[in-house]
Amino acid sequence: MEQRVRILSLLGIAPGDAAESDEIDPTADSIGALDAIGFTLPGIPIPVVVYHFSDQESAFEAKATLASSQPVFHRATVNGTLLLWAHNDTEDRDITREIMRLGSRFAGEE
Repeated sequence: MEQRVRILSLLGIAPGDAAESDEIDPTADSIGALDAIGFTLPGIPIPVVVYHFSDQESAFEAKATLASSQPVFHRATVNGTLLLWAHNDTEDRDITREIMRLGSRFAGEE
């Protein structure tokens, strides 16, 4: 994805600290995204996916769809045409805290 550097900057992650992951669920096509990139990030032992949409409205529509899937905990955050999706299907509070921080950074709240 050509926006990889911007995405990492939004996440507050140095390029060398993020490993790309093939684990992208749901797929970009299935939610109407143009592209998607998955990451494994320090402190978050679950896949994090950022989707790229043609417009912000489409990103918000996909956010609503993903949020309705109701995992134990999730964070779906839109920044322009990008949508961050991370979810924790366990009760691990440390993972939940890291996902919350990640979503806040991505949204520009930190």
